[in-house]
Amino acid sequence: MRLALVISLFLMLLPGLAYLNYREFSEDEHFIGPHSLTPSTSASLNYIDFYFPSKALAEITCTSGSGEIYIADSLKKEPLANFSFIGTLSAEFVVPHEGNYVVFYKGSGETQCIIRFKRPYPARKVQDAYLIAGIFGSFLFAILWRGRR
Repeated sequence: MRLALVISLFLMLLPGLAYLNYREFSEDEHFIGPHSLTPSTSASLNYIDFYFPSKALAEITCTSGSGEIYIADSLKKEPLANFSFIGTLSAEFVVPHEGNYVVFYKGSGETQCIIRFKRPYPARKVQDAYLIAGIFGSFLFAILWRGRR
């Protein structure tokens, strides 16, 4: 009975513990780069490949060169953003979920790019799992505590 109470109490407190842990992660600055990109052609494909573990607001900054920057989800083959620039680019885009992404450059001249992740959030499935664990733990704790009397 005591073990069940401890387990239910743990499940009840799990969302708060996860939030504190994730809050520390979200306060850290996450960067990718700087990377040099030469223009992609039909003969050669140059890109930046990156992985990010959660949903986030990201900012890409590119200096020198001119052309277009394409950002896409490498697994789903879906485009996320497309930016045109001359000289300097500073633009925001949303990384919609955990996964692998690629950045392509089509244009003239070499460019240097940095990607900064501003506000990472846990994925919706992770949030739902912690919420369900907390609700289940609360109900289990209430039932066990009431049955203890």
